[in-house]
Amino acid sequence: MKQNGNILVVILTVGLLISISIGGYFFYQNQQLQKQNLTKTETTTPSVAKDKTANWRTHTVKTISLEFKLPPSFDKYGDFSETSYPGQKGSELCATFPSQSTFNFIKPVSAGGNFCYISIFGLATTSLDYMAGRGGSFSDLQGYTFENNKYFAKLNQNVDKKFEIPSNLAKELTSDYGIKILRVIGKNSTSGEWQGPISGTPGDGSIGAILNTTNKTYPGITIVMNLKDGLDENTFDQILSTFKFTNSVSSKFDYSTIKVGDKVGNMTASSISPYESSRPISSTNYRVLFKGSTTVTGKYFQLGQNGMISGRIGVCFNELDQTSLSLLPQKTEEYGRPWFCFANASLADKEFLTGSGVATIVIDDYSVVAFPSEVWNTATLVKVINK
Repeated sequence: MKQNGNILVVILTVGLLISISIGGYFFYQNQQLQKQNLTKTETTTPSVAKDKTANWRTHTVKTISLEFKLPPSFDKYGDFSETSYPGQKGSELCATFPSQSTFNFIKPVSAGGNFCYISIFGLATTSLDYMAGRGGSFSDLQGYTFENNKYFAKLNQNVDKKFEIPSNLAKELTSDYGIKILRVIGKNSTSGEWQGPISGTPGDGSIGAILNTTNKTYPGITIVMNLKDGLDENTFDQILSTFKFTNSVSSKFDYSTIKVGDKVGNMTASSISPYESSRPISSTNYRVLFKGSTTVTGKYFQLGQNGMISGRIGVCFNELDQTSLSLLPQKTEEYGRPWFCFANASLADKEFLTGSGVATIVIDDYSVVAFPSEVWNTATLVKVINK
């Protein structure tokens, strides 16, 4: 009996030890798993991106309602300001640091006025009617255009001029506020009689950019930064990312309050009427016609082909980019991006008869409609800039 009792004690002791071992093993595994989960959670938790320009100083070119930021390192150059200088006709807009903002320019025939001189960073352009007894420069340019897969700088002094910018020197960027900007690497000509800056560039040792505006006097402006004092292309790109217009006219309108002559986006209300003439104007029965040539970029497509609408309706336009959306009038109750078809079908068919693709075009006579049926906005195709 005593021997049996000893055996029972041994068995119970071994069982207890085994239980403790198994429990300890599972406790250890559980602790390891919790550590793995904690590590995984900490690793995958997204960090909040910091605004690298948060402590930058904001500057404004009031004449064209343009706002941007500069790093604190620019404070040493003094106060940034803008002014305009009269030419023989028209004017030159200059916004830069005053320490070396201008120098007296002497023309071959007679003494001239001031010329915008940018020693480190600045913006400049000339009015459409500008004339002065001197040759043009990068700071005189009045915007850019993209045609046939090429970038051109615009200069409308006396005659409509365009300068093709070498593709290896130009790159189109978009600011954080949807503003398209053409960045241009400065380079001098190394062949031929002219050894200065290549047309459409600010020349060696500088980097520039060209920006289109909606200002009637100054339709475009240039930005120049000299690559010195530790300034580089990355800094310039960061500065360009902060550019925005502060006077943007709303591209939204309310059918019940809009009046003829109201400016919406880049166009002006020309007429307001019911879509169905036998019924009064209402939220589901109106047509507002807008006028004003406007350049937009988006995608052309064939309405009625392989879709819910049977038969081919014609060429239409959608998927407009952010800049185009800011220019094109839209209903306040608009859901999604606006789209339209072309009223002058023959020209549209000639340009976009088949398929689909991205294009930049000029339109006018933009008609925005509302009616409880299969209706769509229309526009007159003025010309195709690029496709």
